[in-house]
Amino acid sequence: MIRARRTLITLLLAFSMTFSVAFAEGGTAEAQTSQAQTAQTTTAQPAVGVVRVNGKYYYKDPKTNVYRRNAGFVKWDGRFYYVQKGGVIQAGRIFKVGKNYYRAYSDGKIAVGVYKWGKKLYYSDPKNCRCVIIKSHRLQKGIKWHGNWYFLQTDSSVATNRPVVINDQPYYADSAGICTRIPVNKTNNTVLKVARGQIGKRTKRDVRGFWTWFFGSRFVDTDITPWCGTFVGWCYRKAGQYHKISPAGNIGYVPCYSKFANRRNKWINKAKARDGDIIVFGRNRHVGIVERVYKGYIFTIEGNSGPDAEIGTRKPGAVTRRVYKLNDPDIKGVMRP
Repeated sequence: MIRARRTLITLLLAFSMTFSVAFAEGGTAEAQTSQAQTAQTTTAQPAVGVVRVNGKYYYKDPKTNVYRRNAGFVKWDGRFYYVQKGGVIQAGRIFKVGKNYYRAYSDGKIAVGVYKWGKKLYYSDPKNCRCVIIKSHRLQKGIKWHGNWYFLQTDSSVATNRPVVINDQPYYADSAGICTRIPVNKTNNTVLKVARGQIGKRTKRDVRGFWTWFFGSRFVDTDITPWCGTFVGWCYRKAGQYHKISPAGNIGYVPCYSKFANRRNKWINKAKARDGDIIVFGRNRHVGIVERVYKGYIFTIEGNSGPDAEIGTRKPGAVTRRVYKLNDPDIKGVMRP
């Protein structure tokens, strides 16, 4: 009897020790599951930084453990956010601060670099998160992001599935907006060879030769008169082909090109344009030299063009390579002298 009691006491002591160890190590399976869930909840909902409360985002300062209520930008975990007055973070929309625009994703992160918004790609400066806004075709430009070139269009979107010109070189933008160099086509046309040799020239010192050989007057850097026509004429003259366009008369005046084409029946189908042809824009507003037709687009080389070419701004522009859709309504026509 005594031996049986001792055995029972020993078993009870062993069970008690086992229970104590289990409790010390985390308790029952249900308790351990509850603790794991609590840990997950804590991880999903951090105590500080950008936190979500009732479907909205707020910023809780890690140093003070206080929610920010004043408007301003904050940086958390390597990304920028914008806190509105009252504390709610901007999310899921385009918003304006001062004169600048920004795009915030649904989680409040401000978009930077090249990103998709709706059905198009856009670009925001990684340094300040500002949306890059393009207001004129003269402001279109190439930007580099993560080692790749992209091209910003007049609607401020990134170009896709089309040829573009970056730093006076032809590129093709794929469906992701990444631009790859297009090899410059070889040509035997002497006019185009001359024009290509002038790409990039600007300022009074560079362009005065195009002006003075025809007008005989001194080119003034603040002259608001365009020199695109004299550039075309100069290229034909340098190539020994000036006799082909000299009947046009005042080649420094763009309407003379159109009158010449009408009088001599020189207009051709734009889709059949080739190197060395002359392209006229608008209502005799501008003129240039055709380089090539490529996948429904037409490449040109033009004088008094580029980002500085704005009549009346005292900036005479430069010799640049440009590209347009063949059906661009701004193209009046293409002529072959």
